[in-house]
Amino acid sequence: MPHLRLPDGRSTLDALGEWFTVFTPSPDAWQSPAPWPVRIQQVTAWDLGPQDALLVRPDGYIAARLTTPGTWPTPLPT
Repeated sequence: MPHLRLPDGRSTLDALGEWFTVFTPSPDAWQSPAPWPVRIQQVTAWDLGPQDALLVRPDGYIAARLTTPGTWPTPLPT
């Protein structure tokens, strides 16, 4: 996961933890329950479309690029 400054001043790296993180320009669109612990962060970068998102694993690996809000990959990306 590359470093990028978030709107609240933190780094994208600071947003990672013991959960999956979704980076998206549209955080409200991704508020549907996920099948695992997830936190959602607003970001406008990486050529993400208005409804797109990056799903990042707790270890910082980008697990998936998502294009349909609320549609979570199964099984869990490893």
